[in-house]
Amino acid sequence: MYDADYEQWVEEQAALEKFQEWRKSQATDQRKDGWLVLGITEPVRDGSVTRGEGTVYVKDENSDQKYPVKDSGKRFESSDGMVRDTSENKPQFTLMFPKGVPYEEQLMTRVADLYHKGGVKYGARNWEKSCTEESLAKHEDCLMRHVVKFLLGMEDEDHAAAVVWNVNAVLLTRRKIALAEKAKLDAED
Repeated sequence: MYDADYEQWVEEQAALEKFQEWRKSQATDQRKDGWLVLGITEPVRDGSVTRGEGTVYVKDENSDQKYPVKDSGKRFESSDGMVRDTSENKPQFTLMFPKGVPYEEQLMTRVADLYHKGGVKYGARNWEKSCTEESLAKHEDCLMRHVVKFLLGMEDEDHAAAVVWNVNAVLLTRRKIALAEKAKLDAED
């Protein structure tokens, strides 16, 4: 029986092997129409990665494409042969979770729990409606109150989680206000 998914998987594996061989050979990148071409065939565009005769095409980071595949030029290779770009100079989200601290005590877990409780009380993503100076002032006031209570060691609420929550709300609201101001100025031109 013909299985298109299996055939596609086989093609992808062949393309991946070709890509790994190409990277190891340090061949020169070829760029064409916003795509980094890893081989010599015409790309058939299918999302950000395309396949064709064992050749892989990825969006060129030097093009105007929205989500390029970034490449530091450095490689990490694991003992099983898996090769990836290094994590050097990239956000390290795993470092936000200290080892040895139980899941429920992790600050990020407590922050996520605060988002959940706020969603139940006010509606999920209600805080994202903030876009005025009035909302910004409220978020900044709450932020300052939680910072002070956290620094004083008060435990009547999870002030550390509330600080993170309010910083996020302040940043989002400032961003929305700035974007609205820019749009207004652009409309006046």
